Amino acid sequence: MHGWKVRTFPEYEFYHHGAARKDLQSSLLVNYRMGIREYAYGTHPVFEISKTISRMKNKPFILGSASRLIGFFYAFFSNTRIAVPHEVMKYTREEQMKRLKALNRLN
Repeated sequence: MHGWKVRTFPEYEFYHHGAARKDLQSSLLVNYRMGIREYAYGTHPVFEISKTISRMKNKPFILGSASRLIGFFYAFFSNTRIAVPHEVMKYTREEQMKRLKALNRLN
């Protein structure tokens, strides 16, 4: 996109640290914040809804997905600032809609 080049850095090792607490309240809060983050990254609302539906089978069942969607739409309706440039958001949303259309063709 726009002539950008992607590079990898195999000499660096990164470790993803999961949530220290595994209780329901912590999990719901993490999902809520992820919903806000998804909005700030410019995710298309229809794509977010479809992701939410596909995640309902993950623990915590239904509640985790619902809290993520609530976070997303809280950010949407409160006019939270989009953290990426407009052209990046536009590109991301176009790609997400292409994925949804391709998925719809398979069904």
